[in-house]
Amino acid sequence: REPRLVVYGRYNLVGSLTAAGRYSEAAQLLPEVRELFLRFAKPLDVIRLRWVEGNIALGLGNFDLAGVAFREVQQEFFDHHMGYDAALVSLDLAILYANEGRTQELKRLAAEIMPIFESRDVHREAIAALVMFQHAAEEERLTVQLAENLAASLRRERQIPVKPASR
Repeated sequence: REPRLVVYGRYNLVGSLTAAGRYSEAAQLLPEVRELFLRFAKPLDVIRLRWVEGNIALGLGNFDLAGVAFREVQQEFFDHHMGYDAALVSLDLAILYANEGRTQELKRLAAEIMPIFESRDVHREAIAALVMFQHAAEEERLTVQLAENLAASLRRERQIPVKPASR
């Protein structure tokens, strides 16, 4: 009776499979979810599905498709003034670049991410982690594991409301 609930339930399943590293299973569900999203979801949610598609492509080792998806999503988030989301997808792009050993792109990306986070209400711990990310990229010692840990940390941090500073 409520088609949107079915749509978002299927989307959550694809997201959960992706987060669990079950990329092939998630990829099998994508055509159905994409069709449902185009019919019932909000436009911004279609962008978020594209982000999941990029993560599935990355997980399956299809770096070209992942890169295209991440750059599209990053630009859409910038266009919608969603800096935090743009920065998070940028970290997925950083993981892709680290996987491919693309150090120059990593350096450029690291320099782009910091101002985005500094302009948002982001915890000091997150900013410190980003500084570490930026330095590691500049010194060409950023690893996939470090980028993944940072992305996971920032996603967890996003769930915690920012408290105003004490006066």
